[in-house]
Amino acid sequence: MDWLKEVVVDITICLLIIIAVLINNSILNGIVIAYSLLMLLIKTLVYFGGDTLNLMKKTQTSAPPLFSHTLYAINTGILYGFHWWYVATAWVLIWLFSYLIQRKLDQ
Repeated sequence: MDWLKEVVVDITICLLIIIAVLINNSILNGIVIAYSLLMLLIKTLVYFGGDTLNLMKKTQTSAPPLFSHTLYAINTGILYGFHWWYVATAWVLIWLFSYLIQRKLDQ
């Protein structure tokens, strides 16, 4: 259960997304959109950039893969459910790139 300390940010972002879609606060909305775009940019750079993949090997967590997939599914489902189409699509791409990056690392 040491991996729980490693995923505090992921859980916090998931909760922030839930709160943002429920109360529709412009500051929270901006944070969610900015974080989503930043994550998408990072995942894209890691996937397509050869040397950045080596950095990912050093930062792998011991969290079970199912945990990450569950959080991505929650984030995506909530965003689609509350009609945040663009941000939800960004999370689908984040999820896809995360999966593809993990497959590259496992080879």
